[in-house]
Amino acid sequence: MKKIIITLAAAFSFLGASAQDFLGYVNSNYAGITGVHLNPANIANSRMKFDMDLAGLNFYVANNYLGLKREALKRDKNYISPNNTGFFSTYPAFDDSLFQEKYVIERQDDRTKSVFLGQNVYLPSFMFNVGQNTFGFSWRLRNYFNVDGVEPNLAHQAYSELLDSIQWDQKLTNKRLSIQQMVWAEYGITWARTIVENKTHYLKGGLTGKLLQGLGAMYLFVEDLEYSFKNDDTLSLFDAKFQYGHSTNYEFDGSALKYKYISNINFGLDLGVVYEFRPNHKDFKYDMDGETNLDMKWQNKYKLRVGASLLDVGGIRYKKGQYSNNFTADIDMWNIQNVSFDSLPVQAFDDTVRNRFQLDKSEASFKMNLPTALSVQIDYHIWRPFYVNATAYQAFQFKKNPNKIHDISTYSLTPRVEGKWFGLYLPMSYNSFGNFNFGAAAKLGPIIFGTNSLGSILGKTDLFGLDFYFLLKVPVPYVPVRDRDNDKVSDRKDKCVDKPGVWEFMGCPDRDGDHIEDKFDQCPDDPGLKEFNGCPDRDNDKIIDKEDQCPDDPGLPEFNGCPDKDGDKIIDKEDDCPDKPGLPRFKGCPDTDADGLEDKVDKCPEKAGPIENKGCPYDKLFLVDAKGNPISEVQVDASGNFIFATLPADTAAVFKLETYNEPPEIKEVKVGTSIQFIRIAKKGKDGYFRFDILKPDKVDLKKPKEQDVVVVILTKEEQEVLKKAFDNLEFETGKDIIKNESYKSLDELAELMIKKPNWRLQISGHTDNQGKPAANMTLSKKRSEAVKKYLNSKGVDEKRFIVKWYGQTKPIGDNKTPEGRQKNRRVEMLIIE
Repeated sequence: MKKIIITLAAAFSFLGASAQDFLGYVNSNYAGITGVHLNPANIANSRMKFDMDLAGLNFYVANNYLGLKREALKRDKNYISPNNTGFFSTYPAFDDSLFQEKYVIERQDDRTKSVFLGQNVYLPSFMFNVGQNTFGFSWRLRNYFNVDGVEPNLAHQAYSELLDSIQWDQKLTNKRLSIQQMVWAEYGITWARTIVENKTHYLKGGLTGKLLQGLGAMYLFVEDLEYSFKNDDTLSLFDAKFQYGHSTNYEFDGSALKYKYISNINFGLDLGVVYEFRPNHKDFKYDMDGETNLDMKWQNKYKLRVGASLLDVGGIRYKKGQYSNNFTADIDMWNIQNVSFDSLPVQAFDDTVRNRFQLDKSEASFKMNLPTALSVQIDYHIWRPFYVNATAYQAFQFKKNPNKIHDISTYSLTPRVEGKWFGLYLPMSYNSFGNFNFGAAAKLGPIIFGTNSLGSILGKTDLFGLDFYFLLKVPVPYVPVRDRDNDKVSDRKDKCVDKPGVWEFMGCPDRDGDHIEDKFDQCPDDPGLKEFNGCPDRDNDKIIDKEDQCPDDPGLPEFNGCPDKDGDKIIDKEDDCPDKPGLPRFKGCPDTDADGLEDKVDKCPEKAGPIENKGCPYDKLFLVDAKGNPISEVQVDASGNFIFATLPADTAAVFKLETYNEPPEIKEVKVGTSIQFIRIAKKGKDGYFRFDILKPDKVDLKKPKEQDVVVVILTKEEQEVLKKAFDNLEFETGKDIIKNESYKSLDELAELMIKKPNWRLQISGHTDNQGKPAANMTLSKKRSEAVKKYLNSKGVDEKRFIVKWYGQTKPIGDNKTPEGRQKNRRVEMLIIE
């Protein structure tokens, strides 16, 4: 005889439900549309371009009371059962007459007992991407059956078929007993997208709106149930207030129970977010087909991924069946021996309620809540295809709610190896029933199958639950863009697929980068111009380089591209004076006055003169006074020496060379046959050279004073060298270290001194009056010596220097003003001979 508790369980268990589906695989980066059932955000920026579930099944049954010992599941290949065939034919334990005593585990603890049983059917579902958005459609048929709150005493009596007399004649209490079942279809529309893309940090979110189609539900709920068993077939119930109902889908019509297809439409919602930590995000960007910084959609980019989701928010409202009502059971000594719900369980239970118990007023409808759960997923990318995942799936039971179904809270750790077409998943899980197990699942192309109960199946753990799942898909993952020649032009757009090229020519080469495709480029290795079919003309003279003898200088066709800037028919590279029209005899240099002496060595290039007089005519020279009045005529002899008439001694005079564009080099000034010493002065703005004329008898020829020197009149070029050296000479503040920017001018002065071996250089250091006089004197000395040392390092003999230092004693500016002090801080240089 089936006892009442077992009968009630059987009545509600003809359909089932499942715990967390596809444990392990559902967290895969290639789960596609299947992943939305754990977290709707999973499909955003996933590895799937398109994914479709064709059909699938997930079945699960579990309890926390009765189990099989692992020994019962040990297989003997050599054993042939006399009683069983098929799967159990090689398991000796199932033929043991003491099977229940030896192999069945009864958990006798203080926890209330629960049963969870059922199945999920996956129907055609799919997902696709549109830019940063991903959309999905999902379709499932779901069934949940829960028995909860069975106290240990009641559970034991049911297991023993009421034969345990120890509890007979005792008034027992069950605090809360609930049995619920619901079957429904759901149609989900999922939208997921990237929310934040901040290089290292990536956040995406998703939601699924679900159309719920309730296909049937029932519940039985009672609190503080007081009962007593007289014996194995007599039951007493004491004022028990039962809440009972089932939907109109289940109705008794005459002698048979008929299922009515009635759609009870409601709505539900799933929400989820996923954060990804991407420390190496730069490694997952690429350039292709003219676009840069593209995302490698086929690559998993995160090191750590954390997701959170709230699932199955909502419920379905049903109309109550005609004969399903709340009732009060207050019955003494009820003989239950002949009570049976085997054939028509719903109709039989309804009849029993109506005939045996007091019906209470109840609502005409009831709302069955969805199995709401909160899940947190943590995924760590170990290396290449190796990952490990930890997922917490916390199911909400709402124990005081009679109209609810719920899932099992499950906590799992899953190492996995996965790729686009292959995956291996090894979940280890612990659930709220207190059961631990390990499983295995595999993905082989479009097929996914596995179980979370492999440990029990292999006889490694005691069996308190069993599950399996299977799924057939049409996966279309992202794949790397094919670029056979690695030219950043995809093969499908590459017109020269085997030759590296550029996007500008759809993958065809332009080796020299001149924007002319190689097959049309007559000079493919040298950047050129379209007008010359890709050949270069570096100097833009309209003569291509390979035909241009002077490719870097604009030239003329008559000279094969070589220039003749001065138009003298002598090409510049053979022309010593390329900027002035000249003569072939002087290698292109001019002779303006046509005196047979080229201009660059002609002292009078615009006036014809004899070569022996350096191209100058023998014109008269005059010494004039400060007012310009002639003092004395100067004769020039055949050797170019100046012969002065007798001059008044100790007088200032102005020496004007009236017919010379540039002063000639005057080595010495003669009056008659004696040497006339001249004290050098600066050239004035009026172009005159001013001197103090000294008598020879006032000069000690053995020890002349420093200012009594033979005059040396410099050319403009030589004067400019000396001026630049003076103007550009700068030292570090308060130091004798010459600044780098002064070196170039000093180098030019050194070159001039080397060319003029008879010259000497007088170097005189000066300072302003800031600081102590002694320190200023030392600084002026060090700076003069520094100039000497530098010029000596450039090849000028140190014997050719006269070094002087005066500190602050010879100012040329006003030390009271910044400008004056700047003038006083100087190093003067004077050419003497």
